[in-house]
Amino acid sequence: MKRNPQNILIIRLSSIGDIILSFPLIRELNNKYPDSNIDYLLGKKYKPLLRPISKYINNIYGFDKADDLCEIKRYRQMIRATNYDWVLDLHNKLRSRLLTTFIGTKVRRIKKYQLKRWLYIKLGLKIYPEVPVYEKYMSTAPIDIDFNEDWYLHDCKQDKIKAKINKDIPFFENDARVVVIFPGARHYTKRWPLTKYYQLVERIKRQTDYKIIIAGDEKDARVLQQKNFCSEDIINVSGKYNLLETMCLVSLCELVISNDSGPMHMGALFHKSQIAIFGNTVTQFGFAPLNDKAILIENNELNCRPCSHIGYESCPKDHFKCMRGISVDEVFIAFKKLTGNL
Repeated sequence: MKRNPQNILIIRLSSIGDIILSFPLIRELNNKYPDSNIDYLLGKKYKPLLRPISKYINNIYGFDKADDLCEIKRYRQMIRATNYDWVLDLHNKLRSRLLTTFIGTKVRRIKKYQLKRWLYIKLGLKIYPEVPVYEKYMSTAPIDIDFNEDWYLHDCKQDKIKAKINKDIPFFENDARVVVIFPGARHYTKRWPLTKYYQLVERIKRQTDYKIIIAGDEKDARVLQQKNFCSEDIINVSGKYNLLETMCLVSLCELVISNDSGPMHMGALFHKSQIAIFGNTVTQFGFAPLNDKAILIENNELNCRPCSHIGYESCPKDHFKCMRGISVDEVFIAFKKLTGNL
């Protein structure tokens, strides 16, 4: 009889959404093998993402890309010395392959179907398997794993951070209904225009009793300076919080509005009501938020979508209809539906 794995290593070096979508796999491996050690290797800057689920993980290793070759050598030696029963490569790119060469253990890698994805993007051939990414991750384990719907986190469990946020944002002290909005995304073609976000914010402020938080990283903060998002009912904290603090902020809010970005997956992780706006990417790639309380908004009338599975810094067609064609009315109607005002 095949023995249960004693030591399991999961590798997913980046990014926010991809790492969060590995949480169901972590939970189910822990449920199935509670006595096994589960280690996780990810990019150093993403280590805080695992803090809320650290009770399921034995060791968290942070890979420092600034010292690439030395880190590959160091971690390859560690992997070989640990003699893992299972090594699950959820990244499956050059760096993760170099980490797992000649380690003496069979490596099980995620199937990315890159050729089929390319044919879908370039020729419109819809042969790319529409499998959610979390299922692709689960398929790397050499056993059948059933998805548990109760994968969500209900709390960030970081009391000091919550106290800091409560001090910064008085809305939570007053038990107000709060929506957090993340207008940013890494690539331009994944961002709904800032003018439309501004109009949405004004409409929420005028027509509802919701308090509004604008959030994002330092790059988002520089972009958001173009608009004045501050008033009595609006607080702009973009660029103010680190990754773990941002997760805690999301956990405290009632509703999340974002583009197809990392915060979208944070909203799903905490099972929040949410609106996710998709631009040049499509949900068929498997990155839709894993959340039955999400409304996805995308322009399905264009034959140029998807133009990429990631994004560009400008629209290849110079019209950007995938985002410009999504109206403020459409997003506000989704907001009213989620808040029981429709």
